[in-house]
Amino acid sequence: MKTYKYLGKVASKCFLKEQTIRISQPKAFNDPFELQLEFHVTDIKFKQGEVSCKFVPHGHESLFEKYILTKSSNETQLAKLNNDKIFSQINESIGFLCLTQADTLIPSNLLMWSHYAESHQGIVIEFEPQSEYILKSRPVHYYPRRPIIDSKLLSENEYVAIDDLYFKSDVWAYENEIRIAKSLSECKNLGAKDAMNNDIYVSDIPLGSIKSKALPPHSGI
Repeated sequence: MKTYKYLGKVASKCFLKEQTIRISQPKAFNDPFELQLEFHVTDIKFKQGEVSCKFVPHGHESLFEKYILTKSSNETQLAKLNNDKIFSQINESIGFLCLTQADTLIPSNLLMWSHYAESHQGIVIEFEPQSEYILKSRPVHYYPRRPIIDSKLLSENEYVAIDDLYFKSDVWAYENEIRIAKSLSECKNLGAKDAMNNDIYVSDIPLGSIKSKALPPHSGI
């Protein structure tokens, strides 16, 4: 299985010149439901605002399977956790490098070229599969609908792995996505904003983790 990163024109030029790549906050993603799971309260003693866990980029085992609710009663439906505080905490502290995996010899996914390489105008980076960089990645899980998670995941654990929130609708399954999470404090803030007014952070990419680069015929780079 090969691991690719599709880049638009500006991102491609930055990578080729500086060997840096953007680490994006969730608010910069193109899916508005990113990292916003349905947390239902099953403990009647639980109070809104009691969530004190810290989401961490890596180093903690995944726990979500223990807390998935297969059935939700009317009571829990009426007691959904407000995700705003959780999402803000993540958006202010953690960024993501989103990659795709494929079993093709070359990056040939036309939708990926169109959606993430500015309609075939950018480049694609292929990563070394056993590089330390890639070994820190975690997969995205695709479901027909967002899973319902018991809010005890957040109240019973001091630390929660950020990849416990890696769920997307199965309409995105063509991306076959994996992610590398990084603390924004470890990244460089360029002092610029994107079109959605998000701060732009970048991180150096170890050249030893890059296997090859692919350019479409009319990339102009």
